[in-house]
Amino acid sequence: MPGTFRLALGKCSCKNNRKLLESACDGLRKRMEQIQKAPHDHELLARSIEGEEVADGKAIQYDFSAEEWNNGEVLFVVGAFMPTWWWPTYFSLSGVGHRVAEGIILEKDGKFREADNDVMWYYR
Repeated sequence: MPGTFRLALGKCSCKNNRKLLESACDGLRKRMEQIQKAPHDHELLARSIEGEEVADGKAIQYDFSAEEWNNGEVLFVVGAFMPTWWWPTYFSLSGVGHRVAEGIILEKDGKFREADNDVMWYYR
């Protein structure tokens, strides 16, 4: 969902999120678990993670990104966007609402670590 123009207010992370985003963050966490189970099949992950679902009566759009770095590591990002005009924190040409995104990095040795905020800024 990152676009050419966007304005995000706040951290856009599931850490210390508001009650309003609980459903989106629960779905995001489930998708992050999927990545850790099968990190090498990016196309299958994209098909199973991306899309829209309704949770607690709210439409939530999920997106997925996998970026292979020159050092052999892979950044996986899952984002969730919930369109709403109720105290929105995310404004872009793609929509207005709330956005959260989380990322993990697959290291060369096969272990995962959480992506730092500076890496995640583009996706939030």
